[in-house]
Amino acid sequence: MGVNWHHVKTLVSARRAGCKFDRTLTVGRLNLFISPHDLRDLIQTLDPELYKRYDEFLAEHPVYAEPLFKLLGATEVESIDASAYEHATHVHDLNQPVPDHLKGKYDFVADGGTLEHVFNFPQAIKNCMEMTKVGGTLQVEVPANNLVGHGFYQFSPDLFYRVFAEENGFKVDRVLLFEYFDGSQWYEVADPRSVKSRVELVSRPVPIVLVARATRTADVPIFAKTPQQSDYVATWTEGSEPNPKAMFGDPPKGWRQILKNALSDRALRRIRYKKTKRGASVRSFEAQPSFYRPVEI
Repeated sequence: MGVNWHHVKTLVSARRAGCKFDRTLTVGRLNLFISPHDLRDLIQTLDPELYKRYDEFLAEHPVYAEPLFKLLGATEVESIDASAYEHATHVHDLNQPVPDHLKGKYDFVADGGTLEHVFNFPQAIKNCMEMTKVGGTLQVEVPANNLVGHGFYQFSPDLFYRVFAEENGFKVDRVLLFEYFDGSQWYEVADPRSVKSRVELVSRPVPIVLVARATRTADVPIFAKTPQQSDYVATWTEGSEPNPKAMFGDPPKGWRQILKNALSDRALRRIRYKKTKRGASVRSFEAQPSFYRPVEI
């Protein structure tokens, strides 16, 4: 759990978008995983006004990220974790509901790599949402692709569009994806419900990270109605026929059985490899500009 090059960019972006950090909660106590030189250069590039106060908070490079949040405007920075080993402010297992005194308390709730490690994700994200005050911001940074084994889960953009919904008292500000190395391009992800399609991505062998930022707009019961994947809801409510090609690829055809009977296993593997490679190329970031829009901050 920690703040890296990309996480710094997302936090400064949130500040420039008007998000308040007055009372901040980090989900897990966040380490500062960026070198002093890179952090200084990045802050100077992203926000020269912020940089003028840099030495006031970050003259000595800290182990943990609280001074960075104070540079961003926080007057209080607290943390919540399942263990006391890093001296979190609140020791609480996010698999369980949070106590009432933490609900609606924070202007900014930041997850920098915790939620994928919590088995009961619906309860964990609900906790984060409940701890965000109305008018406050919740920002999560989680693995999307190519990090199998890192935690319990990898996540889809559709999940956060459906979770941070009006019926749960939230409004999505941004959903972003990027390849996990310093300086990589950011992509704004379209809402699958708006584009009426799954926003599937087959990426290069580089980890892909998702950032979702949302504003709490109302204090209403969260998950009173269970979120559902958008394309299924459209099919159920609009009465349209499901599209097997969109969901599973081309439907089986007779020639495939002929090939199975006529070709060796080695030849079939070669055909499947080419089909897989072709499928990957049409599902890359660059091949889907209506789903993935390059953005800068």
